[in-house]
Amino acid sequence: MSNSRIYGVRYALNPFVGCLHGCAYCYARFIRKQYGIEDEWGSFLYVKRDFARLLTKDLAKRKPGVTLVSSTTDPYQPLGKLSEVSRRCLELLLKSGFPVVLMTKNAGVLRDADLLSQYRSVEVGFSFFTYDDSDARNFELRTSPPKDRVRALEEMRKLGIRTFAFIAPFIPIVSERTIEELLENVLPIVDEVYLDKLNIKAGNWRSIKRVLEEKYPEELRAIKRILFNEVLSKRYYEELKEKLNRYDIKYVY
Repeated sequence: MSNSRIYGVRYALNPFVGCLHGCAYCYARFIRKQYGIEDEWGSFLYVKRDFARLLTKDLAKRKPGVTLVSSTTDPYQPLGKLSEVSRRCLELLLKSGFPVVLMTKNAGVLRDADLLSQYRSVEVGFSFFTYDDSDARNFELRTSPPKDRVRALEEMRKLGIRTFAFIAPFIPIVSERTIEELLENVLPIVDEVYLDKLNIKAGNWRSIKRVLEEKYPEELRAIKRILFNEVLSKRYYEELKEKLNRYDIKYVY
């Protein structure tokens, strides 16, 4: 558990080092350097040793505050057995009275719906960059399909849990194709929608470019111009806001 600089969140909690979802655009890959890991991002996952015991001690020393689960990994991984680690974290946070914001790309969060519904203050959100399953597979190797995430949000909503959709990263041209369809499907079942643009940092451009070259060669040049030309980028995202002005969206960028 660490102090967070994310607006509205006091703490960040990451039970794992790494992530098996293998998202090409993920910039959390910077932790490889922090932990001295040379393996390809998306190919490794480590459970922090004695995490539950250390978290118990940590919670006893801290004032309750909004806790993000998680900021540099996904709390729900393709390996279902690891969900017990995240569930134990949620049990401890609930017992200690810590409000939780949980964000994931994995519909496995539904396994903990019974626990999440016991919180006095909890928000569950899913991140999306597209509503198209094919595009999702190209960039997010082992995440739940977008439509499964929408169904999971709907289930959380039925339980009275506050929900949100985080449309990020918004990949120029690719995300634009299905953005309105995505919004039409999530707006009725979430309390808030956030949108953030694609950030090129921490070495993620190499893996993004590899996917674009293989799957979107005709769009590659136009996408690069938007990403790397400051004037064009500003104009593109201003026009995007105008296009989506009838929707209730909070822009992070």
